[in-house]
Amino acid sequence: MDKSFWLVDGNSILYRSYYAIGPLSTPDGQPSNAAYGFTTTLFKLIQERNPSHLAITFDRKEPTFRHKLFSDYKIQRPPMPEDLVKQIPLIKEIIKTFPIVILEKPGYEADDVLATMSRRAEKENLNTFIVTGDKDILQLVGEKIKVYNSSHGFFYDAEKVKEKFGISPENIVDLIALMGDASDNIPGVFGVGEKTAVKLIKEFGSIENLYKNIDIAPQSPHLLSSPRRGEEGKERGKKWDVLADSLREKLIKGKEMAFLSKKLAILDLGVPLKASIADCRMKNPDYQKLKEIFQRLEFKRLIKVVDELARHCEPRSLSGRGNLNEDFLLFQPGKIYRMDEILRGLESFKSRLEDPDTEKIGFHLKEKLIQLAKKGVEVKGELFDLGVAEYLLNEKSPSPLILSPLGRGREGEGGIRTLRSRCLNDLQGKNLLSLFKEVEMPLIKVLAKMEMKGIFIDTGYLSSLSKKFGEKLKDLEREIYLASGEEFKINSPDQLRKILFEKLKLPPGKRTKKGYSTDSEVLKELSRIHHLPATLLEYRQLYKLKSTYIDALPKLVSQKDKRLHTSFNQIGTTTGRFSSSDPNLQNIPIRTERGSLIRKAFCAEGDYFLFSFDYSQIELRVLAHLSEDPSLREAFLNNRDIHAETASLIFNRETSPSLSPSPQSSPTLSLPLRWGGK
Repeated sequence: MDKSFWLVDGNSILYRSYYAIGPLSTPDGQPSNAAYGFTTTLFKLIQERNPSHLAITFDRKEPTFRHKLFSDYKIQRPPMPEDLVKQIPLIKEIIKTFPIVILEKPGYEADDVLATMSRRAEKENLNTFIVTGDKDILQLVGEKIKVYNSSHGFFYDAEKVKEKFGISPENIVDLIALMGDASDNIPGVFGVGEKTAVKLIKEFGSIENLYKNIDIAPQSPHLLSSPRRGEEGKERGKKWDVLADSLREKLIKGKEMAFLSKKLAILDLGVPLKASIADCRMKNPDYQKLKEIFQRLEFKRLIKVVDELARHCEPRSLSGRGNLNEDFLLFQPGKIYRMDEILRGLESFKSRLEDPDTEKIGFHLKEKLIQLAKKGVEVKGELFDLGVAEYLLNEKSPSPLILSPLGRGREGEGGIRTLRSRCLNDLQGKNLLSLFKEVEMPLIKVLAKMEMKGIFIDTGYLSSLSKKFGEKLKDLEREIYLASGEEFKINSPDQLRKILFEKLKLPPGKRTKKGYSTDSEVLKELSRIHHLPATLLEYRQLYKLKSTYIDALPKLVSQKDKRLHTSFNQIGTTTGRFSSSDPNLQNIPIRTERGSLIRKAFCAEGDYFLFSFDYSQIELRVLAHLSEDPSLREAFLNNRDIHAETASLIFNRETSPSLSPSPQSSPTLSLPLRWGGK
């Protein structure tokens, strides 16, 4: 799997955790709600994203160069709540115990630190993800840098920025220069809002070019109000000039503020930080110290998490140093070597790697096989993946975080061999050795070849599908605007709330901390009494399919071989199935008619075909065989819908289409049969 650097805006997570979780405190009065939320978010990030590098930034109390430029910068912000201030030392103690690097610099904001480190990572060809809710960070988005909005769970790449704001990432600073930023008290140009600012940027490209051409009337009619009826003739040019002058006057008056605002918005890429990218590499947590902190704070759930992690880590600390490195390969017979040593001296290692009589032992062997294959080396011989062995032995806790909580030092060969022997004995004792040797280990080589080969997708087909979906979205937009009586940001919950509950007076449903909910459940209820919610639901479904799959998949296609390369994860699920990630191809929709259109993009090249094999309802078929239940056996032998058959027996009615449960609800009736449900 590719290395990834995750940079976290600590202040963003800090405030969100504080306000999202109700008051919590220890018996001695120490507030702890933000610390709990922050730590939970951190565990989730590490477990779900598995970063190779991680760092967290915080703002400092000292004024920055922006305060010197503009004394009212951020002046409107209220002071940090006292209960939150008390938790900051605690949160930093937890972060350091992981241990994760904290990046701060007096005189600079956290955003400047994020900008500097992301640019450093970009130069080292690291895929970098910045976790923040700040709009100004979007100016950094590029091929190697993306912004992750943790509140809404989506990534900003260049296309997403353009989709959201109508401009490229590099123009975000020009947007702020014109419209300002209320959150930081950046003034912008008085009287210029977001829509006008976007149109000006599209017309002129930057505020420098805008002011260079301030006396030239804009070419875009969208910058000017439409002329009144009957004035299309000789009055048209005159009217446009008057309106252009009105806008021009605002811009001229606000010129100084526009350039000041741009200076305030531009992030500093040269913060003098001592920490290097290498310093931010993930390390092994001090589980004992983490547990002590959580016991002190009475974080019972997190204590269980740490106990589980520590328990799975213990067998690997065989030398007593607890400092095993996953990035190694042990030859049997032979010695242990770090992967960077092997890659540097590949010629001298090639014969051992390709020797069919030499066993290769380590963690993440699939990734190592891919690394070596890209260098022209085909690894032969038996494999012994310690991570896969642990997964089989601890199937109830197959988390990647549990499988990889290791340090960065070098472990002796004796320790690794002892660990291998223990795994062998345990696998034998649980009757899993044949599964491990005959299925799981050969599968590693198969998956490595599958990942390297990649999957062909018809990007031309997706491009045409994108146009069709785009046209349909525009039609739906017009329907929505017509039904609501005005134009608004359809994807804005705040604006949608005003339309539904204030303007149309529809009955509100459940309430969230930000106001009445506009989620799909609420819209489904409202669609019974008004047609707008139904149109909104269709719009959302179409928008998600287009943005998440149709437009996103082609960007993931390799420029080298024009194929999409996902990662097939052999371990990590409780069911024993493997999963797919980066991207997750198991999420490609199929149940709806529109979703199935996306599946058609996955096709075989030339004279090849794609086949789909599935053990249909395998558990129920086994149940029918073992139980010899006549009703179940008859249903399967006659190829009838087993869920409809189950429903007919339960409700004592004849099988009919109306009785057949939906695909989503059918397991509710059928699954209890396997466990003796009543």
